[in-house]
Amino acid sequence: MRIHTLLLSLVMAAISFTSNAQFCGYDSDAAETARLLRNKKAYKTSGPQRSVVDIYIPITFHIVSETNGTGGIDEDRVIAQLCALNQDYNPHGIYFYLKDKTFNYVKSTILFSSPTAQSAGTKMITEKINNGKNSVNIFICENADTGGTSGGTTLGYYDPFLDAIVIRKQDVNAFTGTLSHELGHFFSLDHTFNGWDFESYDPAVHGNPVSSMFSPGGVQNELADGSNCENAGDFLCDTPADYNLGLGWAGCAPYTGGAKDFNGEELDPDEENFMGYFIGCDEYHFSDLQIEMVIADYQSNDRDFLNSLSYVPNLNLNLDNTTLVAPANAATVETYNYVKLEWTEVSGADGYIIEVTQGITNSIYLSPNPYLHITDLEADKTYRWKVLPYSEVGGCASFTTERIVKTGNILASSELSQIGISLYPTVIEGGSEVIIESSGSYDGNVSIFDVQGKLLNNFRLNLQSGLNRIDDIPSQAGLYFVSVVTLGQQQTFKLVVQ
Repeated sequence: MRIHTLLLSLVMAAISFTSNAQFCGYDSDAAETARLLRNKKAYKTSGPQRSVVDIYIPITFHIVSETNGTGGIDEDRVIAQLCALNQDYNPHGIYFYLKDKTFNYVKSTILFSSPTAQSAGTKMITEKINNGKNSVNIFICENADTGGTSGGTTLGYYDPFLDAIVIRKQDVNAFTGTLSHELGHFFSLDHTFNGWDFESYDPAVHGNPVSSMFSPGGVQNELADGSNCENAGDFLCDTPADYNLGLGWAGCAPYTGGAKDFNGEELDPDEENFMGYFIGCDEYHFSDLQIEMVIADYQSNDRDFLNSLSYVPNLNLNLDNTTLVAPANAATVETYNYVKLEWTEVSGADGYIIEVTQGITNSIYLSPNPYLHITDLEADKTYRWKVLPYSEVGGCASFTTERIVKTGNILASSELSQIGISLYPTVIEGGSEVIIESSGSYDGNVSIFDVQGKLLNNFRLNLQSGLNRIDDIPSQAGLYFVSVVTLGQQQTFKLVVQ
């Protein structure tokens, strides 16, 4: 517990908002400052790197849920967040991509609801080792409460001790800059108002002009003219002096509060910088030197686990949308525990997210192919479904419009124990026959359906005890259902024609 207390009080990076203010728990300690200064030294030695070569950074998104599996964020919102993240960093040649083209799922109530608890930290370490090696680890939880500044809601934080980011699931989407901000901390950036992290400027408390050359956090206050920028504030000379002036300011409106530095000169902060606290801006950006620090950190020994990789991801940043194919809208399929959904293939897609909704309950499925076989629907229900293609860098596509599919009441099953009937083989070549084996002699009816529930063939059959050969089987490759009705019971088999 002592370790986590230290993290919370010294080195946890968080960004928080209330209805009229935002808070952050990050307070750069000596080790974090030393890392930034090493990156500055490397930059000055090697020169600008922003246009030298593209950088590809793997991310593991850990989708955290309650222990019973409920509450985790839907994958489409994570993809939307990845799309937005790449839009923020791509102009600088930096690309984030899904490690292994997928997500990691963590069922842990303590991590979901209380990520700063000691046992939650242990769980994160385990997940990093087992599922997040050689990547940036981002844990998406119910909340990101750090137990820090009162009156605010923490949206996310970077934990240097765990070298991981925690994001509140409500703030994972295509519209917030929280993750871009926290990745700035991950790659050594301070707030533009470094030193004022826990206490924003107040003329009644700090004077106007500010009465000290040092911030409440003990960092030298940057002067408005930038003359001490190398050793003050965020230590970067292309980000103007800022004494946390965005906290409580009216959105992203130009700052006109009149705060003056130690020399009596008015401050003019950059309201649209990702590492500041002005909220509601139409566009945010990183300064040139901030990006140079990100690249220098990526190239440092601390990030060998990232920069030693040679993998070049699929850089499809703007995928086309897909079109739903089958079943037809509002169609009824005969079976309910084996339903095939199909859509058009999208060039460059690494996978598809399928959302299926019944009433107010929605389920998410993933498929690497432009189709999905669903086996867990209920009989005689109406479902809505739609599809989102994605690439490992997001893809920025949109969901299709919804279609309706109605399930029937036929159970697709290869086990027919009730009346002692079985069918084999269940995988055949086109034109082959199948065998229906019966334990007795019965009059029956046989129906053959395609995967969309369309009736292809129907005939009477006098089943004899033993083997009964059936040759009225479709020759075209595909999945079919063979339904046998006898003695008032219906039995359905899956049949694959190759």
